[in-house]
Amino acid sequence: MGHSNCGAVKATEGIIAKGGKAGGHIDSIVDQIKPEIQGLPAGHTLSDVVLANAKGQTERLNSQSSIVEEAVKAGELMVVTATFDLATKKVTFVA
Repeated sequence: MGHSNCGAVKATEGIIAKGGKAGGHIDSIVDQIKPEIQGLPAGHTLSDVVLANAKGQTERLNSQSSIVEEAVKAGELMVVTATFDLATKKVTFVA
C-alpha cells in the first residue's frame, strides 16, 4: 500500500534529479522505487509515483516470494495494490 505525500518517494525523486546516491541502507529503498519513477512520463505528480510504486511493489511481492506465489496460485492468498490518503483516511484499491 502506498500513501499520499510519501517521504521515500519524494526523496527518491530528489536523488534521481541530482544524479546521486543516498548512501548506506537507504540505497536499497531508492533502488526499489527508482524504476517506477523512471517509467513515468515527464510531468508526473507525486500521486502518480506513489501509485506506480505501490503497483511495482505488489508485482515484486507476487513474483519474488515463492511462498506468496504458491499461496496466490492455490487461491489461498490475494495480494492487491492500494493507496492511502493521509488527509481523508481513504483507502483506494487498484485493479
